[in-house]
Amino acid sequence: MSCLTGDFECITANSIVQGNSYVTVLPGDVALRIEDLELTATGNPAPAAGPARPLPPVSASEDTDAQGFVGIPEARCNHTNPAVAIGQTADSLVVMCETGAGRYYYKGVRTNDGAAIEIDDPVPSGDGFTATNAGVQYSISSSALVISEGSTVLAEEPMLQYWSR
Repeated sequence: MSCLTGDFECITANSIVQGNSYVTVLPGDVALRIEDLELTATGNPAPAAGPARPLPPVSASEDTDAQGFVGIPEARCNHTNPAVAIGQTADSLVVMCETGAGRYYYKGVRTNDGAAIEIDDPVPSGDGFTATNAGVQYSISSSALVISEGSTVLAEEPMLQYWSR
């Protein structure tokens, strides 16, 4: 279970249920103990797993707000987390987010096919950030999104638009 400072919703995750579930922590609660948890579906059942479908392309002309790209969850900060950097290249949309606990996470999406990634704990680097996933580094700055593995540059996409606070 994880809770963010200042938020009163906690996300629980387990190996039994696909996705996250939420627990509301009331003001004044000092501790929360969950025993014999029985989860009941409240919406439509998840569709049966079938063959993977390609993701739809993402429109790169979307508006932005304090959480990233409006209407594009793959390039938008979660719930109440603010964006600390937002970037757009010809091929990608990226957003760097900050949790209530002061931690960062990176979300990016390739616009031509909708392929998305989310990476926890990127580090500030120059005028941007660097996020690492399985040895691949995603570096965003006011000049470019650079994706590299070791000393090999896999992609270098010049920034068309960039904002940071």
